[in-house]
Amino acid sequence: MLGRPVFRIPLTYSLRFDTARVNMQLVIFDVDAQTSEISQSAKAYVSAEKYKVAREIAIVNELGKEVKVYYEAIIKALEDIVKKGEKTEWKL
Repeated sequence: MLGRPVFRIPLTYSLRFDTARVNMQLVIFDVDAQTSEISQSAKAYVSAEKYKVAREIAIVNELGKEVKVYYEAIIKALEDIVKKGEKTEWKL
């Protein structure tokens, strides 16, 4: 695949296409000069096949991290309850 550019998109972005042929143009802004320039158009073939799988894995990993945080908080709360229960005398 030499000679073909690869554009990287953060896995937090959602895409609304699978595969497409597109015409692209770049808009370049020069903030200091307060000017802009539009490039010539270029035809491209865009595929999101690998992106979808990578994004799903990233979402699962993020959910796993959040579940771990909640699990650890629940375990700590239960341990605290057990410790407090051991210090309390029960009267029936």
